[in-house]
This record gives sequence, C-alpha cells and structure tokens, in this order.
Amino acid sequence: MGAIFVLSSVLGPVALAACDIGGSTSSGPSATAAPVGGQAIFARYCNTCHPGGGRGAGPSLVQAAPNFSTGDLKSIVRHGRGRMPGFGPDLISDSDLDSLVAYIRGLK
Repeated sequence: MGAIFVLSSVLGPVALAACDIGGSTSSGPSATAAPVGGQAIFARYCNTCHPGGGRGAGPSLVQAAPNFSTGDLKSIVRHGRGRMPGFGPDLISDSDLDSLVAYIRGLK
C-alpha cells in the first residue's frame, strides 16, 4: 500500500505536467489558430462534391483547374459557380484559400 502512495505522489505531478505541455489557456482574440493546410481545407469543404479532385456531384478539378487562373479559382471558391456555393472568408480565410488553390493545382 505504501508503494502505491509513493508512486502516485511521484507520478501524479509528472502526469499533470505532461497535460500542460503545449497547451494554451488563451482563448481571446489574441489567440492564434494553427494554419490549416490545403488538403485539410479541401477535405472539409470540397471533397464531398469533388472526391479526390475527381468528378462527383461537381466536375473533376484535376481536369478543370488547369483551365483557370489562380484568380479565377479563388473567385469560384469565394463566390460559387453553378450549383456550387461560395465559401466566404468567414469559412475559408484568405491564407487558407491560397493553400487550398495550391493544393488543387497539385492534384493529379
């Protein structure tokens, strides 16, 4: 019984310290979110209709993207096209939009 007490008194603080590593208690406006990669943005907003960049409910981005400028692709994402809704900066930040378009450009 004494050994259990000794172990718990030694390991308890270590376990609590491990839970604190890398954590942040800041949740106000100055807290910054980790940037999200283009692949994660694609998976969240695009993959349902353009699975893997191919044809689904929407056209194949692998085939269509090379026909559009970067500005055109950004505009399509922002404002939508046909049945596709637009995704404003409240959903996809400008920096994440840059990452998304770079990811779409890399689809093969």
